[in-house]
Amino acid sequence: MPSLELKRNKDLIGVFPLELGKLISIGRSNDNDVVINDPAVSGHHAKIEPVNNSYLLSDLRSRNGTFLNQQFITAQWLKPGDIISIGEHTLIYKTGLAAEAADNQQVDLTKPMAPATAGGDQTMVIDTQHYREMRSKSFLEVATRKTEKQKTAMLYFIHGGEGYVELGRKEMWIGKDKSCDVRIKGIFVGKKAAVISKRADGFFITYQSGMAKPVVNDTPLKKTVLLKESDIIKIGPTKLLFIYSKPSRN
Repeated sequence: MPSLELKRNKDLIGVFPLELGKLISIGRSNDNDVVINDPAVSGHHAKIEPVNNSYLLSDLRSRNGTFLNQQFITAQWLKPGDIISIGEHTLIYKTGLAAEAADNQQVDLTKPMAPATAGGDQTMVIDTQHYREMRSKSFLEVATRKTEKQKTAMLYFIHGGEGYVELGRKEMWIGKDKSCDVRIKGIFVGKKAAVISKRADGFFITYQSGMAKPVVNDTPLKKTVLLKESDIIKIGPTKLLFIYSKPSRN
């Protein structure tokens, strides 16, 4: 069974099994599945969501951010051996034999861990040299990633559909109409709910019609927005992931 090894420095705190169909919340508040007693961790910091046979890690607009293999992320598919950095702690994603070997140290997710000492949402900002270097390196790589617009982008269904759709043309329509490139359902979804336009500097999404307006990374779409790697688009009951590569399979 896939699992998460929670560590601080080299000290193993616990091993958390991951189950298909069960969302795992991570944060400082005691109502999380994985409670991290660290003032640098937000109350609800991140989540890991099972999608088909893969797991999607998403940051929940945390104060200090979520890093995957020292890269700042909004949402990213997990691969065996990935290291998630949250505050001063790390979570190592393991599958197969490596995960089974740690069964004796697994934590029962039905029982909360020790209460966090930091209260409310008083999250401490991390300002260590290592953390600054990790953030600077990550943001620099994102800012200078010029080759993305030359790649084939796609929308991957998280909820409300299966598989993915490549964004190959200048305009790709999303909605209930039969003529749409990405067909979705929903009472309040417009026949042509949104359009994704391919331009020289990337892919842009624009709201078109329907009561169910598109939401990008939990923010309602009010104007045309440039899509970034791992952005999550929600229209009605459908949730889509914008990516430049197919997610890995375990």
